[in-house]
Amino acid sequence: MATYAKITSACRRLAAAGLGGALGGLASQRHHLAHLAWDHPAARLLLGLGLGALLGALLAWAALRLQARLAPGRQAWSWAGGLLLLALLAGPAWPLLAKSAWSWLGLGLWPALAWWLPRLDLACRAFLAARRPGWWRGWLFGGVLLLALGLRLSGLGHGLPLTIPHCDTPKQLAQIPQFVSGDFDPGFSYPLGHIYLYSGIISLWRGVTGASQPLPELDPNHPGPAAGYILTARAIQVVLGVGCVLWLVLIGRGLWGWPAGLLAGLLLALDPLHLTYSRQVMGDLPQTFWVLASLGAALAAGRQGGWGLYLLSGLLAGLAVASKLFGGYVVLAGLAAWWLSPSRRWRGLLALGAGLLLGWALGSPLLWQDPATWLEYLRNEIASQFAMPDKVPLAHDRLAQIAAGLAYFFRLLVYRSEERRVGKECRSRWAP
Repeated sequence: MATYAKITSACRRLAAAGLGGALGGLASQRHHLAHLAWDHPAARLLLGLGLGALLGALLAWAALRLQARLAPGRQAWSWAGGLLLLALLAGPAWPLLAKSAWSWLGLGLWPALAWWLPRLDLACRAFLAARRPGWWRGWLFGGVLLLALGLRLSGLGHGLPLTIPHCDTPKQLAQIPQFVSGDFDPGFSYPLGHIYLYSGIISLWRGVTGASQPLPELDPNHPGPAAGYILTARAIQVVLGVGCVLWLVLIGRGLWGWPAGLLAGLLLALDPLHLTYSRQVMGDLPQTFWVLASLGAALAAGRQGGWGLYLLSGLLAGLAVASKLFGGYVVLAGLAAWWLSPSRRWRGLLALGAGLLLGWALGSPLLWQDPATWLEYLRNEIASQFAMPDKVPLAHDRLAQIAAGLAYFFRLLVYRSEERRVGKECRSRWAP
């Protein structure tokens, strides 16, 4: 048992050093493969991780033993933590360090970090002891949102001014000059609520700044002249992408607490597919934003009641429909919230339906400009969607996934309502 305890204690003390060495070994092999030669990539990456972890742990162990002999009475430095921090700092700058003569500075920086970390730990403990419980939630929430924003802004200009790397995006971006000029007829039935939104923001900005020149038409083969409003539309899409992370955190917090909400937001912030669509001007991400917002409002309506929240949930669901017709299914969450509420007042249900129609109308300016054309496009789109399963077998799976997701949310509301009911009964039973 004593030997086992020594081994586990040593592993705990050296784990950070092993991780730092693994990161350093991985960075060195990635640099070799990217800048020197592409030879045996799988073996190099695995050996870099394994040998780097072993070397890092051995170096930290040797430094601890040496310090214990030279200065046995002094506070031990954090050699393992210093090596991990050094690897985190050196990893992004590895190509620069490899090409310069400054790489030897790491040998001197490692002892400095090892000396500084224990003192930083004491200062952090004193700082945390003075904080009120739960102070970390806001900081982590802000950090997740900033991470999501930074990752999505990093590729904002991808492809420009040479190309637009998406087959469906150009035909939607090409509508912006027409919409800004006041003509809301796209010439096809696909919902374009997000393009109407982006065009409205661009029109507002042009009105504030006094711009009078018409926007250039988009040539998909030479998008350079239109880069200004393309980047503007992408930037608004990025904001909606970060908004998806925000709504998901709030929904997770409302259902399961802060840790679950922050974890869900972090996973979405790092999701590669969501990152990609946050920079592509397509209706999928705006639809997701409005769907999550409607879910959040439905959750609040189920807990607090009031026709205003049902109206808001329906309004946001209507905006989701204006972006993509499938977004309308989220209104079932509002119906579930109304059905599970203790009062079930009809004005809440009426407000939900009225909000759905109002949101749909607000996201469809063509309805106000030319109602007959809008109705014709709507009939064409519904007929196209009903014919989709015959053309694309995967459409069956898509509908099944939507139904399964909404059914899960409905069951979740049922479980949470039952949990609150049982909690109230227990409190009333055991109340003095």
